This record gives sequence, C-alpha cells and structure tokens, in this order.
Amino acid sequence: MKAEIDDYTMTAIYAISLFNDLLADITIESREMLKKAKEETIKDLHAYFCKKGSSDVELTLAVSRVLLLLPTLEQYVKRIRENFHLLDVFHMIDLPHFYKHMSIN
Repeated sequence: MKAEIDDYTMTAIYAISLFNDLLADITIESREMLKKAKEETIKDLHAYFCKKGSSDVELTLAVSRVLLLLPTLEQYVKRIRENFHLLDVFHMIDLPHFYKHMSIN
C-alpha cells in the first residue's frame, strides 16, 4: 500500500527524527525534553489525521505508517552520509567544509 505523505506529515517526520531521545551523549533532562517534544509531535500528527475525518482504523494506520517509515529513512540518511564520506575520501567530489565535519553516526 502506498504511503500518502503530504507536507504536514513530512514535517512531522522531520520533527520526530530531530527529537531523537535515544542519543547516547545527552543528559537525562535533555532526554526528557526530547521525549516530550516527540510525544507532542505524535499527538499533533494524530490530531491532524482526526481533522481530516479519518476513521479510528484509518487514523491508527496512518500514524503507524508514518512511524514505521522512520527507521527506513534513518538508514537511507546514514547510507547517504557514508557515500558522501567515501566520495570525499577518494577525492571524487569537493564537499563543502560543513559536510566534512558532520558525524556519520
């Protein structure tokens, strides 16, 4: 089944990815803040699908599809970063200074 991603849903995906509370090098307070922000984003996404008139089953499926996309998108981003790193190591392209210092993790 095709996932229908509109601008609002894509923004929610960005926000949920940004508010990653599973990072190793953050304080407990930061982790709690990120967790709350992520939960609020998921609640907002739920409310958005409610306003679109989705039934309970459709709403659950829509939110679930978005959440299930996250690990796949994170893997794609990691692979793209690794590819850029390899391109830079072998001098195949000239990366801007900013990209050279981004973490691959």
